[in-house]
Amino acid sequence: MIVRIFVLIMLAIMIGCGFYYWLRPPEEVVQVRKTLEKLCEDASKPKSGSAASLVLKSQRLPDLFVDPCQLDLLGIRGELTGKFSPQELASLVVRLHGAFDTYQIKASDVQITIDSPTRATIEFAGSFHGRTKQGETIEELRDLTAHLERVDDQWRFAQFSIRKVIEK
Repeated sequence: MIVRIFVLIMLAIMIGCGFYYWLRPPEEVVQVRKTLEKLCEDASKPKSGSAASLVLKSQRLPDLFVDPCQLDLLGIRGELTGKFSPQELASLVVRLHGAFDTYQIKASDVQITIDSPTRATIEFAGSFHGRTKQGETIEELRDLTAHLERVDDQWRFAQFSIRKVIEK
């Protein structure tokens, strides 16, 4: 009787492990999602963030982009379009640090597609919530598309654009 219970428990564990292995997302999708999360975290300026932590975050930012990275965005202060080097993108984030007391960048409704072993596409809702040095609160929400390329076995952003949700 004890042997039957033991066998049933082991069988249930093996079936559970099989379902986990079968249903878990592919490793590439997990890596792409972590890259997006790292971008949101490193580009944000938390209220409790020290100057040293902001400098470290801004130094990690260039590793997340290919050279050049194409931006086709409408931002808080107007249009942001063109090709930028990773260092230019990091300096844009540092300028945001100077203009805002605190701000947070989030990605929600994330849909990841692996187009090829070296290309991926992320469609997501990007939100920006911040408080300027003058005390003004700014909230922005955009539906975005990001294209990533795998460089040196690491996913990096190659292009950001506003996703066309409704077309006439």
